[in-house]
Amino acid sequence: MSGEQELLERLEAAKASGSFDQGWYSDAARHLQHLDHWWCRHTRLTLGLSTVFSYGTANPAVQHIWDKMALQLSACSDCTSHFHSSQEFYHETVDPETAGPLLTTLASLNMARVASALASAFSQDGAKISGKVVTALYEVLYHPSLLHDEEIMLTLGRAMVHLSTHYEMDITESHERYPGLYCLLTHPEVAVRSLASSAVRSIGAFQAAADVEPLLPILHHWQMGLRGRLDARELKIPEGRMPFQPSSSAIWTAISALFGSQGSHLMQPSAMTAVLNRFPDLLDMAVQEASTLGLSARQAISSLRGVLTCIGNQIWAYMSHDPCSIIQGCSHVAAQATDMRVCSPAIQAMAQVVIELQKAGSGMYERPRRLCLEFLTVKLPRSPQAMRQPQVILLAANSAFRVVAIGIEGGIPAALDGDVYLTALAREVHGSSASAQDLCSKIILSDALALASICDHSLRDLAPNDERVAELGEIVPRHASGWTCLPRVWQAAASGSDPQAALACLQALLKLASAVPPASRHQTNSKAAQRTQEPGRGFLIDPVHAEKGSDSSKRIFRTIHQFMSQHLR
Repeated sequence: MSGEQELLERLEAAKASGSFDQGWYSDAARHLQHLDHWWCRHTRLTLGLSTVFSYGTANPAVQHIWDKMALQLSACSDCTSHFHSSQEFYHETVDPETAGPLLTTLASLNMARVASALASAFSQDGAKISGKVVTALYEVLYHPSLLHDEEIMLTLGRAMVHLSTHYEMDITESHERYPGLYCLLTHPEVAVRSLASSAVRSIGAFQAAADVEPLLPILHHWQMGLRGRLDARELKIPEGRMPFQPSSSAIWTAISALFGSQGSHLMQPSAMTAVLNRFPDLLDMAVQEASTLGLSARQAISSLRGVLTCIGNQIWAYMSHDPCSIIQGCSHVAAQATDMRVCSPAIQAMAQVVIELQKAGSGMYERPRRLCLEFLTVKLPRSPQAMRQPQVILLAANSAFRVVAIGIEGGIPAALDGDVYLTALAREVHGSSASAQDLCSKIILSDALALASICDHSLRDLAPNDERVAELGEIVPRHASGWTCLPRVWQAAASGSDPQAALACLQALLKLASAVPPASRHQTNSKAAQRTQEPGRGFLIDPVHAEKGSDSSKRIFRTIHQFMSQHLR
């Protein structure tokens, strides 16, 4: 029988009797003294030997055991993995009175060891990073609970920045999704957050619900931090060591980066819904944070916008706020914020709410859309903040035009809410705004599409970006003799490349919509006219039969075709 096997049998007998022989610890330590890889090759024996730490480390012999163990943990990643797995083993097999002091002592000793190893990164003088530093780096990145310790969190971030500057170090080369990298998104130093953000983007997005499982404990601690309930006891930090407690602003910055508000899309829909199912009140917390106008408002709103972009209208299943409440909340932030960095995401978020509602294809978008457009094009430009920052007016107008343009592409009449945004559109066209001119093009094109759908039923489902749009030039003149519209519309469109033609178009449509009584719009016997009045089908164009074969109407439609061919393709 080998010496190790005999020691293991004695260990099992001691467990069964409930009393450990002090001599066993000495014999086990003596047996392991000249062996390496205690944790990964002699796991069972090392587990038993480690229970000696429940008595503290004041005894020199016990301290010697730890010193030897620490050397091996600093040299072998497999040993560190087994060491961290042992925590669960102690919870399950050691009585609570012993397990508490044991786990506290082991955690304290190991945190001091890891912090020291990371600090040695700054004294590297060789061509390569030492194995001790590399092992410590990967231990912390794999086991993010170590980052609840303030010294380790701060030192890890600074060490990674230092090493990436002086050595060729690519932590993402293996495409391993290290949980600790996501913890670093809350680091107080910008350089560290930038490095971590770049690394997690390089690793790629969370695709499926199962992918986010390692991230859930981190998100739990972030949420507890936002609630002000994150203390040393919650983090299981031993007495004598300082817990790392990120600010609300740092947590919202991390969540914003994770939810991909800047187009990085670190969460695909399945992964995002898995996170929201686990933390259903996270979005309501974002709305509440945004309303404070504090340092975190910008990141909280950006997080909302990222979720909207990712899952669209599914977002309402995870919020107690309705779309109008979100828009009103964002309006409050945008109107009161003195910092453009806070105002900008608020404007973009409210626009995204309406865009997603429009995409859903139901009538739910109408009231939120009007609230949004009224604020962006009428109320906000008159606010004192906008007077001081002209770029706010431009951003608001561009966001409003984007809402309308995307609505047109989805079949929503541009005349809807035209009375609200027409003045802003005219103002920005005079200023040569690209987004205003783009919207003007869509208005003219959509009106031609609506007319074509009257003329040809098979074409009524064409969208403005359809490949066959160019063919409309042949369809419209062919049927021009049977239809005419308000002269101002087409005369303005025929004036050349001036995008203000669309303004005249929109004004005429608004006048037409108000001039034709609702009853007469629905009681016509003309099937073609009825098709134009279907919800979401182009503009409300009231067809008026003109003199058959009218040369003037043909000339107008040919001119429109020429205008479209030159400027709208």
